[in-house]
Amino acid sequence: ARAPGTYNSLKSELQKVSKNNLMGFVTDLVKVSSPSRMVGLPGHERAAMFLQEKIKELDPKNTGKLEISSSPVDADFIKKFYQTDFEQKLEGKVPRTHPEYQKWLKFTFYMQGLVDKKKDNQVKNIVWEKSGLKADKLLVVTAHYDTISHDKETLAVKESEPMPGANYNASGVAVALGLIQTLAQMDLNYSVRVVFLDWQGIGFYGSQVYAKELKASGKEVMGVVNLEMLGQDTSFFDKTKKNGNMAVYVRDVADELRFVKKLTEHGSKMTQKVAFEMKPNGFENSDNFR
Repeated sequence: ARAPGTYNSLKSELQKVSKNNLMGFVTDLVKVSSPSRMVGLPGHERAAMFLQEKIKELDPKNTGKLEISSSPVDADFIKKFYQTDFEQKLEGKVPRTHPEYQKWLKFTFYMQGLVDKKKDNQVKNIVWEKSGLKADKLLVVTAHYDTISHDKETLAVKESEPMPGANYNASGVAVALGLIQTLAQMDLNYSVRVVFLDWQGIGFYGSQVYAKELKASGKEVMGVVNLEMLGQDTSFFDKTKKNGNMAVYVRDVADELRFVKKLTEHGSKMTQKVAFEMKPNGFENSDNFR
């Protein structure tokens, strides 16, 4: 192992994970889990096995520690989350007879029923950690590996239909795997933990479980970076018709803003092809919420 001492040497290490590597991770995950990685379906279990095998392949010398964190599901907690979310955003703000109120009320009941249907499937978070010189200082990188897809009109989930999730979120998983491939070759100043989160599609529950474990770990957490839909960069759908203009969503918190600024400053010295615009809006529709 070695510790890159310059930006150029670090850049050369990063470039060993090619675009083809990342695309391969995406397509392999989608193939092995077809037609869906939704919790409780066979593809979900195959995806978890694929990730464990791939991590061992990318870190053949076991420079990091691989763990599977299995936890039972607290169905009441998740159902309460959906109920509270509905009450905070619609109750008393939108008339009960309004179509939007009825739509999201129906969605709330539907998701609570889905929780009961899936509650016997344990949460399986897959964790790879490489210790650094300062082992108790920890950077966490997360990406969820399950899929879910809602009907645009009814918001119901059609479990029998394909949910390949190439962008949502095999793209985030691919970058996390690429990070393991890179870090396995390096000495680190700080510990890095790469976490493949389960149960994102149902109440962001996998990240809730993990956040609780992380808080109890006693480690000094320098920050958490959640990778979500990193295949989204396209000029076709972009209002400015540009490529390479990605987004990093943060809370409007001073420490968090400084943390992201430092990350993007270092990143800009690796490549000018991609820039992350800081958007302090919280963004509650992903695992970072937890």
